[in-house]
Amino acid sequence: MSRLVTPLATLVLALALALPSVACGGAVCGDGVAEGGEACDDGNNRDDDRCSNSCKVQQSRSAQIIWTMVAQNVPGFSETCTGVSASKIKLEITGAQPMDLDIDCNYSQYMLNDLEPGDYAVKATLFSASGQALTKGQSMASFTIAQVPSGTPVQATINFPFGDFVRTDYVGDWFYGISWAGAASCSTAIPAVTQTSLRLERDGQPIISATGVTIDGLTPTACFEGEHAPAINKLPWGPAELTIVGLDASGTPQFRESFPTFIGAGITNPSLAYDVNSLAPDAGVPDAGVADAAVSDAPAAPDVP
Repeated sequence: MSRLVTPLATLVLALALALPSVACGGAVCGDGVAEGGEACDDGNNRDDDRCSNSCKVQQSRSAQIIWTMVAQNVPGFSETCTGVSASKIKLEITGAQPMDLDIDCNYSQYMLNDLEPGDYAVKATLFSASGQALTKGQSMASFTIAQVPSGTPVQATINFPFGDFVRTDYVGDWFYGISWAGAASCSTAIPAVTQTSLRLERDGQPIISATGVTIDGLTPTACFEGEHAPAINKLPWGPAELTIVGLDASGTPQFRESFPTFIGAGITNPSLAYDVNSLAPDAGVPDAGVADAAVSDAPAAPDVP
């Protein structure tokens, strides 16, 4: 008799484990309907997919992929998808769960959910609306999904450097603002700045705009008092070296400094701020507090015959 009962009991137990669990109030965990006291119900008995087999919400195995363009060239600057005519970004993901994705570039990020644990690598390429590759596919990032789900999604940032772009014939408007050794305006600078000269160069040569204007710093202009100087339009896209000189009323240079900068594509670029150092030897250096040498009132010694 016992030989008959044991297999039967085993079968009943196996059936009970295979069936969706029933919570209080008649809610059935695993039937795809969140009801009663269930926080979620995804219709399966998998215990690591954001909804446990007891219908409680779990942290997910997710990764947030973020993309930027030339964001590491100059602090405060990042190119836009619109500026470089990028319509789509292709993500080629290898690792524990390979996949290829085509995503709207303007999203700037994409969330991958329910990933298998393991190491992943992401290669990214930008494409135009016509399907033309705008980058060489050299931009990459990597991330790891832990076996135990984390509290927040992991993040992987892909930055497209200037050197990854196939197309470089964009033009754009360059916006800037200048302060003088901390002074916000020309008139409050010490000494006051009446004229400024700008030189933008690339590979040692002055940059020429699409309208034929050469930014060579040879012709000073009146110092602009506003927070943002007038934009310089239709400059060739890419990194550049900027040299700013501030001259006083006599035409003598009183401020000078060079900066790395980046000329963005299109007309919606950010305004970059530059604080130019003074040429005065002790500019910005506080008094050391050393007292002047005392001057003796004693009469001078007579000349020796």
